[in-house]
Amino acid sequence: MPDFPKPSSEMLARMKAALPPEATPKPMFGQVAFFVNGNMAGGSWGESIMVRLTPEDRLDAEDQGAGPFDPMGGKPMAEYRLLPAKLVADAEGMKTWVTRAVLATKRLAPKAPKAPKKK
Repeated sequence: MPDFPKPSSEMLARMKAALPPEATPKPMFGQVAFFVNGNMAGGSWGESIMVRLTPEDRLDAEDQGAGPFDPMGGKPMAEYRLLPAKLVADAEGMKTWVTRAVLATKRLAPKAPKAPKKK
C-alpha cells in the first residue's frame, strides 16, 4: 500500500466541524472520509481535503488552485478535486467546499448498505 499523507488532529477536527448533519464520517486508509447516503462525498488527505464536485464546481475549484485527486498515481478520481491548503485554511473556506461536496453527492442515488461479511 502506498504511503498516504496523514492528517493532523487539528485538520480532522476542522473538517468534522464543517460537516452538516447528513454527512457521516468514517475512517478510511488512515484518513477520514465523509459519506452521504452511502456515497463518498470527500475526506481528508493529509492537511487538505478531497471533495466530490459537480462539473461546474470542479471548474471553480480548479480556478482557485485545486487539482485532480490521484491517490494511487496514474488514475485520478474523475469527480474529485484535491483542494489547496489556502481553500481549507479557515473554517468558512472548509465549510464552503464540504457543503458543495455534500450537495453534489446528495444528487446521486443512495447506495444500499453492504451485507456483513460471513465468518
